[in-house]
Amino acid sequence: GAFIYQPVSSTFCKYPTKVGEPQVIDYDLLPRIKDALDSAKQAGYLVNTNWEDLSLGGGNFGLEVTGTYDIAVDITKLDLWAGK
Repeated sequence: GAFIYQPVSSTFCKYPTKVGEPQVIDYDLLPRIKDALDSAKQAGYLVNTNWEDLSLGGGNFGLEVTGTYDIAVDITKLDLWAGK
């Protein structure tokens, strides 16, 4: 019964991820959070929630791999900046 919103990876990855090739991702997350709220409301979730009532309380990373592969990710730096 949960709602999951995931932007298309091509909106934040400059090129497809390849083994052994580092990639820098510089992404403005705020508009996607607003899109997620709008999408959730259109799907019947969070219908009584206003943007002004929300705060960022946590997050997670996830990988979806089609197959039984042994994989790992090395995140060398993670910054979250508050803007306008």
